[in-house]
Amino acid sequence: MELWNFSKSDSIDVESMSNSSSVILKEGNATRDGGKEQGHLNLVMYVAYTITFLSSLFGNSVIIYIIRTDNSLKTTTNYLVMNQACVDIFITLSEPVNFLYHSFTGSLWLRGVIGLITCKVYMTSVYSLPDFSVWILAVIAVDRFYAVVLPLRQSPVSQHLKKIMFILWLWSLAWSVPIVIGENFIKVGQSYYCDLYRLVNKWTILNDIHLAVGVLLPFLVIVCLYTAVCYKLWSRKVPGEGANQIEAQRIAKRVTVMMIAEVVLYAFCWFTLFTFFFLNSHHYLQLNGILLFLVMWLPSLFSGLNPYVYLTFSQNFRKACKKILSNCRFPPQDIRKCQVELNMSSLILLTHLILLASLFGNSVLIHIIRADDSLKTTINYLILNQACADLWFTLIGCIGITLQTDQPGYIWFRGNFATITCRSFLSILVIPSLFTSWILVAIAVERFYAVTQPLRRSPLSQHLRKTLVFMWIWSLAGSTNVLVNGMLFKAEPNYYCTVSDKWIIPRSISAIVNVLIPVIIMAVLYTIVCRTLWSREIPGEGTNQNQGQNSATKIARRVSIMMIVIVVLYIVCCFPYDVNLALTSLGFVEVKSNADRFLIMIAITYSSINPYIYLTFNQKFRHAFKKKNNTSTMKATHYHVTPFIYFVYVFTFVLSLVGNSVIIHIIRKDRTMRTITNWLILSQACVDLYLTMINLLHVFVPFHDFKTLTHLWIGGVFGQITCKSFLASVVISPVFTGWILVPIAVERFYAVIRPFKSSPISQHLKKTIMSVYTWSVACSVNVMVNGVVVEINKYHYCGLPSGLTRIDIILSTFNISIILLIIMVLYTVVCHKLWSRGVPIEGITQNQRHVESNKKTAKKVTSMMITVVVLYILCWFPLAVVLILNYHGIVHISLNVYFFVTWLTVAFSGTNPYVYFAFAQTFRQAFKRKFDNFYRKCKIDSVLHCSNVRSERVDLESIERRN
Repeated sequence: MELWNFSKSDSIDVESMSNSSSVILKEGNATRDGGKEQGHLNLVMYVAYTITFLSSLFGNSVIIYIIRTDNSLKTTTNYLVMNQACVDIFITLSEPVNFLYHSFTGSLWLRGVIGLITCKVYMTSVYSLPDFSVWILAVIAVDRFYAVVLPLRQSPVSQHLKKIMFILWLWSLAWSVPIVIGENFIKVGQSYYCDLYRLVNKWTILNDIHLAVGVLLPFLVIVCLYTAVCYKLWSRKVPGEGANQIEAQRIAKRVTVMMIAEVVLYAFCWFTLFTFFFLNSHHYLQLNGILLFLVMWLPSLFSGLNPYVYLTFSQNFRKACKKILSNCRFPPQDIRKCQVELNMSSLILLTHLILLASLFGNSVLIHIIRADDSLKTTINYLILNQACADLWFTLIGCIGITLQTDQPGYIWFRGNFATITCRSFLSILVIPSLFTSWILVAIAVERFYAVTQPLRRSPLSQHLRKTLVFMWIWSLAGSTNVLVNGMLFKAEPNYYCTVSDKWIIPRSISAIVNVLIPVIIMAVLYTIVCRTLWSREIPGEGTNQNQGQNSATKIARRVSIMMIVIVVLYIVCCFPYDVNLALTSLGFVEVKSNADRFLIMIAITYSSINPYIYLTFNQKFRHAFKKKNNTSTMKATHYHVTPFIYFVYVFTFVLSLVGNSVIIHIIRKDRTMRTITNWLILSQACVDLYLTMINLLHVFVPFHDFKTLTHLWIGGVFGQITCKSFLASVVISPVFTGWILVPIAVERFYAVIRPFKSSPISQHLKKTIMSVYTWSVACSVNVMVNGVVVEINKYHYCGLPSGLTRIDIILSTFNISIILLIIMVLYTVVCHKLWSRGVPIEGITQNQRHVESNKKTAKKVTSMMITVVVLYILCWFPLAVVLILNYHGIVHISLNVYFFVTWLTVAFSGTNPYVYFAFAQTFRQAFKRKFDNFYRKCKIDSVLHCSNVRSERVDLESIERRN
């Protein structure tokens, strides 16, 4: 817990760092400048932290697994112990990270938004996790108190376990709020620091309160409760004692002794640190050297020893642990199954790392070639297209590895579009590999002309676009065999996508033409190029041209070596997969699914390594990359928002993502929820998700002028298209969100006022939604037309150069005014009808109870929609007012005001789904049904997973009946 880990002299002196180029962090009287004694101490600390982390990881993982899988151990106390084990793992992880951060990195941190977020998350974790740990011990003490002192009364902990856990997490996180909002992410020169102790010095009173309320209070509660428990257990016998009562008392004593040992260990390890922190913050004591290390290491020691205390004192835990160890040894075939699952998980993780490497490397390569005019040569344009194909291939390859199973082919879905999507996927999987092989041939031809015939212009440079188009068409044509012969087959209980084995000869011919022939052509061309470069000088060389010719020869050799390495890498990585595909098609070999996955992974590895070879061999690429990296860190006239705004927008986006996704899933999957009003709510939820995403992009993309929506952008035709689309989406989603409330109000009007008449919305639902969307798009036309990408100081910006026009203001005023007018009139009539007298559906055949029930339901739905409308007014009306007043020059918008009123609109989309959950019982019940089904399925899957480790079989029917 780094709030208490370092003395005052350990804090980062910002002023001294700004005046000096080297930062020296002190620990007491010792410095971290490479002293021998300090180096030995760091080594000892590293070994100690490693031992405690591994000990905690193994022990706590065993405790968590035992409690989750053994039904006899699923008690209230054990669930609390499981939560404590989770926290202990995080504590032992955060302590070594803090040590490495301060000792090996010189307290340097990441820069930018990622650095800010990780700094806040890191500080929150080291501040809140110890609080949760001590309060979980207090809750366990309460549960033991009720189990021993009040055995006939149910413990409130067992009644409200989930609520108590949620409250404890909130309580622990609440104390970290000053850390989150404080200025602890600082910049000194070109370096960034995440300094916790600098902030702690400003919160001395708060720390004292925290020490009293967050540490001493729960510890006092623990001492009082266990004193009462011990007095009850060891002072007298339980009334009506028999053989069973004696055994129960013995177990209660053993459990109580175990928890007291936990508390004593906690007091020894954590109170030493707390005491040091209190004395150090009031300048009564200062530790250094080995004593400081010991005090800092004790919390990790507690988390490392904690699970072994449970395993020592609890016989149930020991039996469960022995059972796990015995199951892990026998039988051997189950071990192989577990090993296969582990290898599969590792393979998928590795492929995703390959995807990230390819995404970064090829994106950098594409950006460099597109942005730097000096690199726009024929070969580099070919390399750019190769990078695009590599991105495509790694993405599709990762998806393919994830979808592969033990069956031949890829696991798929069924339905009308299953065959079409299957064939399209197989075709897309083939196209980039074919294009890559032929693009390497084109580069080899270009190198051949550049070296052997330097005075003659290459036909590729004359017809570059035609060549690229032809190669893409050829690649598409090469995939038609797969496209035609792709099929679905069923192997219970799943469907699989694969290629038919009927067309063996066309597949073999395709493999020869698109793999073997390109390799032969490249080998011949590069053999001639190498012979020309290394055997004699380039023709036309003279005495006055020696220096220039030598330089040109070196560059030509370097480029040729680079391309030869690329070709060799292609043969090593992609050739095995293509050969395997050809031999499998001809029936010569039969490769298992794991081997097939490995060959695909090797093939996509080529696409991820490819860009880094270009950056390694090509000096121009490296210079361009450094230049772009330097210009990206240059200070430009961009507005920067505060970290708090980033946090608020991200938090609101997460709320909207979770809430609206649940609303969409419930309405789509639950047939009882497919009403007209709910379909409109589903459309609103989709737009709310889109709106929060657009506003998140609006905040995180740097902007030059927030009043004209001028954001940092990309140039070119693609930049113009995406700019206009972005500006249009900024208008479309708010207009649609407002107007979709009108059909809902009309639907409620007909449901209450005219219950026997069909609503026009229900008759023309799709047309209504399409009309609302069409009107929203029409309102964005003016912004789309005026939006352009402009270049300012070598930066491209997307925005409205002239700002909002009169047409935009008129449309905004018209939309909001008409929407509010219609909604207010309709809901006024509905409310008057509902709250003045009964709903006019009474009749002779309907009793009063049924009428009142319908009336109550109508009132709830109407109240829910009125709340949504009021929330819409509160969130959207301020933005409209501010924009109108700013347009007429009455007020001038500041940056904070602009982002506040913009955030209100995002807050509407984030809180909207929770309003539906709060008011509509049907939504809550549907969510509960879906969650119960999910939990039940996970429970069955977990039992099936455990059966892979045990030898006994699992009866699914008994599991169904048990649930």
